[in-house]
Amino acid sequence: LVLSTVVPQQNFLGIVLDDSRSMQVTDLDTQARSRFVVEQLGTPDSPLRSALADRFALRFFKFSSGLDRLTEIGDLTFDGTRTQLGQALERSAAELTGVPLSGLVLVTDGADNSQAAITEPLLALRASAVPVFTVGLGREELERDIQLSRVETPRTALEGAALVVDVVVAQQGYAGETVSVQV
Repeated sequence: LVLSTVVPQQNFLGIVLDDSRSMQVTDLDTQARSRFVVEQLGTPDSPLRSALADRFALRFFKFSSGLDRLTEIGDLTFDGTRTQLGQALERSAAELTGVPLSGLVLVTDGADNSQAAITEPLLALRASAVPVFTVGLGREELERDIQLSRVETPRTALEGAALVVDVVVAQQGYAGETVSVQV
């Protein structure tokens, strides 16, 4: 019989926070998605942070196109241009190598716009017995949304030449309306 227990303040918990622009979207109760992060984790006496700190040694990270260690939640800017979930999990686990790691908490809206699949980093964490706890922020579906899911253009073009561009556009909530696509 093998039992694992968490010794208060001796096991580490990595908290990986999304620092991308999409966290500024106001989609629930006219509040930005980032508000949860600031309210629940912003100060040492914040409700969630305090409860976690009672049991774990906390290590904070912020990510968008890369991952950085975070000393103050107030250092979050929510202006990153990319969201790379798999890379963030992989690098935060690497940063915590060598310490008793109880898990990673990923706080994000889930708007991953990277080219890499998230499955490989998740499988590596699973093989290392490191659980990932996801805190999803924002609505799962927006009432009105336009998505460019694929854009294919020629590799080169001559100045002033006409081009054929293949674009796949999906929409929700704009039925019967005309919407401009600017290139």
